Amino acid sequence: MAKPSNKAYFNAFKSAAQDADTQKAAKSAYQDPTVKKGVKSAANDADIKNAFGGVLKGKKGAKKGLAKAIFNNNDARNGVMAAAKNQDVQNAAKKQAKQNKGLLMSGAKSLFGKK
Repeated sequence: MAKPSNKAYFNAFKSAAQDADTQKAAKSAYQDPTVKKGVKSAANDADIKNAFGGVLKGKKGAKKGLAKAIFNNNDARNGVMAAAKNQDVQNAAKKQAKQNKGLLMSGAKSLFGKK
């Protein structure tokens, strides 16, 4: 089976972003002060912004750089962990994994350089 293209990942993420359950999960997670603090910290972190820009441009090594930048920012890392523990987020992730035939999970794993 051929490896899905970046366009396939983009379409899967776009579909998820328009899904009511996914939107509910995002709102639910954002109510957690740890997640909110992590999002704000990540948005203001120059290393995270630069690494994310590199990922969008397809620069070699940018995915690992983004994961490292997030890991190095305590608030962002804690926010990701808190969001992952949210039940609404877990339910939406399971639904999207089924609907998008694993593309979202595959795209997220490839974004962070995991196999």
